[in-house]
Formats: sequence, C-alpha cells, structure tokens
Amino acid sequence: MDDLIELVRSYRQAGALADRTQCAEAIFRIIEPKISLFVYGAVRSQLAEDVLQEALIGIIKSMHQFTGTTGEDFVRWCR
Repeated sequence: MDDLIELVRSYRQAGALADRTQCAEAIFRIIEPKISLFVYGAVRSQLAEDVLQEALIGIIKSMHQFTGTTGEDFVRWCR
C-alpha cells in the first residue's frame, strides 16, 4: 500500500500530462480490483462495466480532495 500512496503523491505533483497519465494508470491497476468487487456486487451486470469506468474517472477527477496519508486511507476514500 505504500506504493499506492507514493503514486497518488506523484500524480498530484506531476506537471506533464504524460506523467499524470502514467501515474493514473498505475493507480487504476491497484485499485480497480477493489472497486470492481464493490461495483459488481451493487449493480446489475449489464451496467457494471460502465459504472466501474465512471467510478474510476470520478476518483481521478476528485483526487485533489483526498487528505489521507496512507494507501489504506486512499482505498477507503475511493469507496
């Protein structure tokens, strides 16, 4: 989880779009399985992929509001 918080910090500090994109993709690889479990358990399967995509977009768009200090804090915030 330490890697996750480092990626979040790197994303926030990245100036170039390519750097932010690289960090966002790495963050997605870590949190997507956790968010998928929640989404697929809460939404009909026909809609789940779209809901998951929207959730991940929402996380990235609002990441500036995250105030935690650990990877666990970030995962809890995402839920």
